[in-house]
Amino acid sequence: MQGRNHTGVIHSDFQLLLLMIIMPLLKNNRYDPVLEAVITFTDELAYKQAREADELIAKGVYLGPLHGIPYGLKDIIAVPGYKTTWGSRSFKDQVLNIEAWVYKRLRSAGAVLVAKLVSGSLAYDDIWFGGRTRNPWNIEEFSTGSSAGPAACTSAGMVPFAIGSETAGSITFPASRCGVTALRPTFGAVGRTGVMSISESMDKLGAFCRSAADCSVILDVVRGKDPDDLSSRDIAFDDPFSIDITQLTVGYMDDAEMEVVHVLKAKGVNMVPFKLNYTVDSVQGILNFTMDVEMLAHFDEWQRTGQDNVYEAQDQWPTELRRSRVISAVDYVQALALAIAYQSVTDHHKQRPPIDDLGPNDKIPDPPKVVIPPRSETQDIGNEYPIQYLKMVDLVGFAGISADVELVLYLLKRAMELEKSTLLWLRKIIFKM
Repeated sequence: MQGRNHTGVIHSDFQLLLLMIIMPLLKNNRYDPVLEAVITFTDELAYKQAREADELIAKGVYLGPLHGIPYGLKDIIAVPGYKTTWGSRSFKDQVLNIEAWVYKRLRSAGAVLVAKLVSGSLAYDDIWFGGRTRNPWNIEEFSTGSSAGPAACTSAGMVPFAIGSETAGSITFPASRCGVTALRPTFGAVGRTGVMSISESMDKLGAFCRSAADCSVILDVVRGKDPDDLSSRDIAFDDPFSIDITQLTVGYMDDAEMEVVHVLKAKGVNMVPFKLNYTVDSVQGILNFTMDVEMLAHFDEWQRTGQDNVYEAQDQWPTELRRSRVISAVDYVQALALAIAYQSVTDHHKQRPPIDDLGPNDKIPDPPKVVIPPRSETQDIGNEYPIQYLKMVDLVGFAGISADVELVLYLLKRAMELEKSTLLWLRKIIFKM
């Protein structure tokens, strides 16, 4: 909001913008009570940052296209002095007095934080401790994806843009459902210090906006090397508005939106059909496998202490993390090797050597089945450990999968072969002893 005073000097009033437009929209009783998309309003901080933006403009200092522009952050991104709830009732009073890297970048660009927006509980889907976030275009639908608040608030016009995160679809799904433009940057393009992590090898931060042009502006501000995130790096980012799209080649698959294909082709883009030489389901399986194990590494104590019993949706993280508990380190490493093998198929310009002779059509073998003959309750299995321990196993309730006593026996037997202390550790985990 700017104009010229009687001297012809540009002036602005970002505080007035907040007071008259943005904050009333955010707190409007017609919006958030229905959408359930905001967790915390950062009024005091917003007015402070807006006042600073006004003062800089008055001094003739302009920080760039985000100077004085309001925005929201997904509530897994830490901001000092405000709760960072991760959308979970286990952490709904948590305050992390650190500045997330992405917040620092936006603050230095003059952007004004007005709210912490809904994250699905522990960054899973759209259910959180305060309800379930809805699609502004159809309130009978839910937003899908854990970046539910950023998508819904941007779609409803409550904020000009918002920052969300994605490990596996949490930017793309809610953006599609809520009808907004979003950009999930290349892994490592945006630093993640101060952000709740699911999987260090897959977590990404990106913007929800009203147009692709806005997304490019946000990416240009937040990209770059984060000294505390070793996976981040400086990436080249040329002016996207100077690109001659007739020089671009874009691939599309059989299930692509053909209307989009036709529009791009009509504008001179070289559209090339292609097929994957592996199935999407196989790649998704590897992604879920590694994501769940890495998530459990972060929330091991949370699960061990039974806090998952109060999780908002019992068929989500509680089930998946219990299942991950029985995945061996060998299987996890094999899954990572398979992921690299898939990359070698698609990244021809970055060829990697074969790893363990795994290819895109290979599968991770299941543990061998152990045939156990009937025994009495007092007879020992292999004269090593008594069968009454098995009566304490509840894989349906604890591991989140169908009861498979043979699998448990296999794990125990392997542990006994390796080291007796490992057996005691497994008993503690599996039998809650």
